[in-house]
Amino acid sequence: MKLIRGDKRLLFLGITGTLQLMSVGFALPSIPQLIRNFTEDAQTTSFYFSLFYSLYALAQFLAAPLIGSLSDRFGRRPILLISLFIAACDYLVMNFAPTITILLASRIVAGLCGANVTVCMAYASDISTKETRGTYYSTVSAAFGLGLILGPLIGGLIGNIDPRYPFIASSVLYFINFLYCLYILPESLPIHHRRKLDIKKMNPLSGIQRIFSCSTTLKLFLIYFLIHYCASTNPAIWSLFTEYRFNWTPKEIGLSLTVVGLLTFFSQGFLSRIIMPRLGHGKTLQFSVVGNIFAYIFFAYAANSFQIYSAIIFASLFFLAQPSIQTLISETVGPEKQGELHGTVVSLNSLSIFLNPLISTQLFSYFGKNYDLPGAPYIVASLISLVLAFWIFYLRRIKTIKD
Repeated sequence: MKLIRGDKRLLFLGITGTLQLMSVGFALPSIPQLIRNFTEDAQTTSFYFSLFYSLYALAQFLAAPLIGSLSDRFGRRPILLISLFIAACDYLVMNFAPTITILLASRIVAGLCGANVTVCMAYASDISTKETRGTYYSTVSAAFGLGLILGPLIGGLIGNIDPRYPFIASSVLYFINFLYCLYILPESLPIHHRRKLDIKKMNPLSGIQRIFSCSTTLKLFLIYFLIHYCASTNPAIWSLFTEYRFNWTPKEIGLSLTVVGLLTFFSQGFLSRIIMPRLGHGKTLQFSVVGNIFAYIFFAYAANSFQIYSAIIFASLFFLAQPSIQTLISETVGPEKQGELHGTVVSLNSLSIFLNPLISTQLFSYFGKNYDLPGAPYIVASLISLVLAFWIFYLRRIKTIKD
């Protein structure tokens, strides 16, 4: 990955992000099989599967503002270290969980630690300028994508042996990431930019409430939320959808997620440096959302492995919607509030990830069973993207969103 202006801190952050998503990605292909160790009923499996994702997102939603504010006060590095160490221990607990209750409780702890994504994005803001911020965000997202390349690939292979083994691998990798941050990752937030803790700002609802205080900010955050809700459809039902439609095994699911990660890395790490500087963030956002309308339809009606992989490749051309809108949002506050801002952003991420599996798994189950249309959640995502496309066009026309 080519660094911008030779900033080695971006490389350090990229490695941390890659290791983080590898740790998360290890377990993804094996989750349905692991849950079937506790129940054989298909409907109950679908319910627990949605809980597995939603509880993680709910915990992340609650923790993100707290972690963001703590990183504004004490620096990015200490918060990363604490969260990574706890996550390493937590994944071991998940591996040995004797009941579904303990497994889900451990998943909540993982979500609390997973809110350190807030710190990673605030770190990227710390070391970037207004001109490079969008590309820095894309680079960090590309690092996450690289983690999704390696994590599901290795996790799928390990999960074929035993669905619990990927959790051990995740624990080991989290600990490696902890050691990496401890000895290599430098601090990014200067002491003079740190600020006192404000208990009110640690409440996720207060962060969302502040969004409503400014109409422009409200519109940007609402667009961000809806974009992320649509994007959450894939992780919410991918394992269930590909098992149902194509009879894929954990190995095949892992390979497909690896392709998604590889294309995410390409799109946000390289394609972003061509499209975003030429089009600007507003036009890039419009371009990506319009493309998503068609991409989700392709996912919904893919009838075989060739078609689903073709849909993945097509969709990768439009992976820039999130970094584009996130850049527009970040420009609304100064450097001393980036941790708080990204705490709110991650809270909205988590809220969308919490809601999407609850809705999408039920749509998948109902329409798959009654109408042989398991891709119904993708159709909903396409319709939301259609509405967003018209709205963004209007906001660009009245200059609420600037190119």
